[in-house]
Amino acid sequence: MVSTEEPGAAADGGLREDGGLRGPGPRSAGIGAGIDYVGDGPPTYEAEPTALPAADPDDLGDLVADTVLDGARYGTWTLRAASLRGDSARYRGEPRRDFLLTARFGSGDDALLLVAMATGARATPGAHRAAAEACAWIGRAVGRSHRRLAEDIRAARRGDLKSGLHRLTARSLGRLLSLLHILRRRRIESCTSRCAPHH
Repeated sequence: MVSTEEPGAAADGGLREDGGLRGPGPRSAGIGAGIDYVGDGPPTYEAEPTALPAADPDDLGDLVADTVLDGARYGTWTLRAASLRGDSARYRGEPRRDFLLTARFGSGDDALLLVAMATGARATPGAHRAAAEACAWIGRAVGRSHRRLAEDIRAARRGDLKSGLHRLTARSLGRLLSLLHILRRRRIESCTSRCAPHH
């Protein structure tokens, strides 16, 4: 966050009893308080990217951009979506774990806009792939039934929407758990083949 403090102005904008300008007061985490960070203390790492994730020359499609921006406008409604790598991931050269999906299904009054975001567990190899898989599966499920979902939204059928979203979330979790088991099995098989004694 960029400080909104005027150049040369005192942090509290007041005067001492003797008429002189007061010095900068203690900083507090709040909007408009003349601070350059949000939270209980300053960030541990620099805000600018430090290191890029290591790349595999045979799998360049697995690379993840540091920052993703997207947006659209429909009448008076404007969408602005962003996903960026955290400070610690930038410092450690780890990929962005978040995956952002923005998609339009249908057209005209039947159009449905989907904004989905998922994040993988910290310091977990392949976490960004799991996040991408979750968003892709949700996107396919919503896209295939977007007409019915659009009708439910227009008719304010909150109960149907809530139950449908719960089912979608449960199925997505199930798919991710299945993917996790497959990856673990492949890792074990790979380790077994490398560690097997040769005669």
